[in-house]
Amino acid sequence: MNGFSGKLGWLEYSLKRSLRIECTNEEEQQMGTEQVTGTINAIRRYANNISELEKWLKDEMLERAPHSVALRMNGVLSCADRIAYFTQ
Repeated sequence: MNGFSGKLGWLEYSLKRSLRIECTNEEEQQMGTEQVTGTINAIRRYANNISELEKWLKDEMLERAPHSVALRMNGVLSCADRIAYFTQ
């Protein structure tokens, strides 16, 4: 969840600037406020794409597994099997 972690860190910093906790002038406060809105929207977009990213990752893992073709054709290789194979 590195994507979320980075975005949440930036959101925290921007909120502190917006609330004048970590800023030195009004211009910096305004920039913080603008960044809060943009960062929240970016987090929402990221969250909406997670299921598609998971599907892509699962498909990619399936393609890379040496024994996956035969297992996939037989419907034997589950997502958990693929993850277990790559984490051994």
